[in-house]
Amino acid sequence: MLIDLLARRWGSAAGGRDGMSIAASFLAWTLAGLGHRVRAHHPASDPPPWQHALVEWVACPTVEQPADWTADLVLTTIAPSWSRLAAAARAALATGRLAYWHHHGPIPYGAGCVLARCSAGLGLREQGWSRTLTLPPSTWAAEAGGPTGDCLVAAGASRAKGGPVALQVARRLTGHRWLVLEGRANEPELAPWRELPHVEVIPAGSPPEAWLDRARLLLQPTRVEVHPLLPIEAAARGIPVVISDLPGCRAALGPAATYLPEGAPLARWEAAVLQALAEPPAPLARRPYAEVVAGALASLGAAPVAPPRPAPTSPWPVVPLVPRPAGTLPRVLLAADVKGWAFDQNLRDLAATLAGRFDFAHAYVADGSAARADYRKVDAVFIPYHRWSQLDRLLPRGRVLGSLRAQWFWPERQCAPGPAEFDLVNRFAAFHLVTKRNYDEVRRHCPGAVYLTNPVAMARFPEPTPVRGVVASWNGNARHDSAGAGVDVKGFRSIIEPACAAAGVPLVVAEYHTSRRTPAEMPAFYRQGSVALCASLFEGASNSVMEAMAAGQALITTDAGNIREIRDSQLEHLGESGIVLLEQRTVEAFVAALRELQADPDRVARMGLLNRQEIAARWSWAAWADRYEAFLRRATDAA
Repeated sequence: MLIDLLARRWGSAAGGRDGMSIAASFLAWTLAGLGHRVRAHHPASDPPPWQHALVEWVACPTVEQPADWTADLVLTTIAPSWSRLAAAARAALATGRLAYWHHHGPIPYGAGCVLARCSAGLGLREQGWSRTLTLPPSTWAAEAGGPTGDCLVAAGASRAKGGPVALQVARRLTGHRWLVLEGRANEPELAPWRELPHVEVIPAGSPPEAWLDRARLLLQPTRVEVHPLLPIEAAARGIPVVISDLPGCRAALGPAATYLPEGAPLARWEAAVLQALAEPPAPLARRPYAEVVAGALASLGAAPVAPPRPAPTSPWPVVPLVPRPAGTLPRVLLAADVKGWAFDQNLRDLAATLAGRFDFAHAYVADGSAARADYRKVDAVFIPYHRWSQLDRLLPRGRVLGSLRAQWFWPERQCAPGPAEFDLVNRFAAFHLVTKRNYDEVRRHCPGAVYLTNPVAMARFPEPTPVRGVVASWNGNARHDSAGAGVDVKGFRSIIEPACAAAGVPLVVAEYHTSRRTPAEMPAFYRQGSVALCASLFEGASNSVMEAMAAGQALITTDAGNIREIRDSQLEHLGESGIVLLEQRTVEAFVAALRELQADPDRVARMGLLNRQEIAARWSWAAWADRYEAFLRRATDAA
């Protein structure tokens, strides 16, 4: 599904301005984890708090309506603008796809839309809704659990959270350390807490572990509560909760809390706290939130879906095809940017691998031969890059094969694909993506999408590198600026060079601008090193990484492109890996990894052998030849 989420505030695992800002973010994260595409609408003044491949952050001047009504479900958390949003949905004939996620206050009139409530049976008036579903909020902290501490925690200092009652209890129980969460309390409400020497105020927006890791008990004599997120986070860790006896609290916490009437005497609150400390209840038992969300979506049943999106428009002309003579091979034109460089080498490896199955010809953008080609006499055209607009008026519609060789369609934006990208992919007879993640992002929307890596021609690397010990190698364009000016995409100057200098490791380099090698020279280059380094911010299926592995080099790398796929494949098939996959993209992380390998030359050699074995077995042209043939025939068989 494509789901629009509307919220005025967004949080993250590190916290947020309030509970629902975190809950809205966690819902978006969970939906993406279930494979749904999410468009998270946020105020333009607030930057997105985190990134996920399936979450597109949509900046809005005022978050009141989605940019359009093409989503399968629109879910809003914003109460003040509900009536205007419902009216817009009626005008768009989309009331069956608009849901209001109620989390506090009275429930507004539904206007024929869908109500997403925290739980049933809260005694709240529900009028005008076409359907209801149960969707309780949750947070990263509630799902993760964690340690506990020795402090008593007041869930808030404001009157709404029962701050005055909690303050009196804290004044009585001075033998315990207390934490009070600032929340939305004002300074007059916080001032008496600050006067107590055994109390510490936790500032609003602090990460949950700032109090959860230190909590022994949570006290919340709240006056109004629909779904108490802080008590849920505490009870999930087995931290006792003493709370007002309200329908929302009982529905959310069940037997994992101690309940008192809102107007209970102070002595009863004090006694309840002491009793809960002496005999804490069992931790709160909860279903995984992914199951809860999946069940809520399933309960929509036969919900109306968004109208079909318009068919993709193509700038390519209809070019008549001259039939090929009987008994001849399908004709495929392979278009690269520059003769003799990376794209051309990859396409020539393809032609050599599938020689005898197709009749290949080559053309280039740089020298104009691609523009001069006679497209009437080719059954298919394969272009390995989707941004060569100078060919748009020439390519034959219905016979073009395309590719995304990078991690992003538009590296300068770095956002998950949406309708524009799906339309682009669907222009092609078939379109291949070089990482499983990229393929998963588009496959539900693009029937012609195919997962194909950039295979390595092992014949170019007949022998492994003879280098022993640690000699680092790096190959690439140090000035790569596709993400925009000032973004060090490859990390060569800022990470690779200083890390090798700090570790005392020799470094051999093939840099595009200063020490360029042709593809024919690269096998000899890789034989000069033993440990390949990759500090890229993003990649697709990196030729330089995979070729270095094919040459028998160990690899130290950031988590970019398809490298994790290769590492996981090694662990599955070989039982160990020749890849050091760093969690942090820093000089210090690379220095530590280099020094670890310096201390164990035998390990370096073993890692290089594992990498060479893995590429030959599962990432070489021999392994992918049949899949590339099927890909090309998507166009040639239809010609």
